[in-house]
Amino acid sequence: MTKIDLQEDLAKEFEEFITAEPVLPPDSITSSIVSLVQRDLNPSPALVFFKLSLIVLFVGLLNLTLCPQFGLSFVRNSGLMEYFMQFGSSGCRIFCGAFFMGTGILVATIILRPEDNRVLHKSALLQVSALGAVSLLAFVALGGEVYFQAALLWFLGCIVGGLFCLKLGLRVRKQVFA
Repeated sequence: MTKIDLQEDLAKEFEEFITAEPVLPPDSITSSIVSLVQRDLNPSPALVFFKLSLIVLFVGLLNLTLCPQFGLSFVRNSGLMEYFMQFGSSGCRIFCGAFFMGTGILVATIILRPEDNRVLHKSALLQVSALGAVSLLAFVALGGEVYFQAALLWFLGCIVGGLFCLKLGLRVRKQVFA
């Protein structure tokens, strides 16, 4: 077969393809694909919360290397506590909660997919509050002593720091990845 014959055959096949009757896929395949796309574009808030929890847990464990309170700190002296205590014990608790939740959420906004971030943004207060409450409960479950006033200040810091860092992270992500 010569080059000209091959070109004529390809042109003929292309013409047949263009003029052929369209073949629609079965409805079951169409609905299955639409369902998959819908689920990918609209993740459930519970799934986003689960992903967010894992990221905040990992970043929180890394944060413990900067906090002398739990004996895991790699820094000399008092680490972050030295800086946070400049604002008094109440300020320290607020900044500690803000740092814990804020850094985790900041990292999460970079790691999560845009669809997950959209869901997180829509339910920000609920997600951040629930994650702060779960964190406090985990601390108690692991044997930590929690005093109401200290926990309340830490929780307030979590919410404020988490919401602030969510807005910051989404803005940075939009600027960098847009």
